[in-house]
Amino acid sequence: RPDQVKVMYMGVPIDNYGDTIMDRLNLRGIEYDLVICRLVWEKGIYDILYGWRMYLRQSGHSGQKLVIVGDGKEEKNIKRLIIDLGMKDSVILAGGLPNKEVKQLYKNAHATLVGSISIQSWQEQQSSVSREAVVQNCPVISTDSGANPEIVGSAGIIIPAGNPVEFGRALLKLDDSVLYQTIKDNGLKEREKFDVDGFRKKLADIYISLL
Repeated sequence: RPDQVKVMYMGVPIDNYGDTIMDRLNLRGIEYDLVICRLVWEKGIYDILYGWRMYLRQSGHSGQKLVIVGDGKEEKNIKRLIIDLGMKDSVILAGGLPNKEVKQLYKNAHATLVGSISIQSWQEQQSSVSREAVVQNCPVISTDSGANPEIVGSAGIIIPAGNPVEFGRALLKLDDSVLYQTIKDNGLKEREKFDVDGFRKKLADIYISLL
């Protein structure tokens, strides 16, 4: 019954771990977009790479970087594809990183890209990457897989899954400073749904209601 179901968003703390990772990855003074995922097909990593190539060609940006955090079974193929597409100088494969360093990257990123593709046995649920990006007020470009649109809300741009062209178009849209600032402003409101104290209170109220 609908009246017996309550939807809650997990609380996400706003942490400040500094920004030492910026020096390790030589990102000081460089604009970059961020991808954090397992390097597998269903996470949409190939769509993101082809979309990134389209974006670079149409935007004319030469110094912007795509930082990919994560590892997985497609890593060798992805490395080869980056070279084949002539993007060796614009893509940084950072490998797996501890969460405290990942959170440093959100703070300074231009946008976070989430490429999830629903398959027969899986679709994206409450994506921790989308949640953390919203909480860090980092605009999100996400596919419409699973709960992504609900998590991101007005803090980003939602595109069809499995469509690299739409990734490229969304990146071009974020070059509009007015739209970009609007999304940043929206993000400050969207992150309220992940407030840790609010989560605790709602959870406590549910337990109390069952007594």
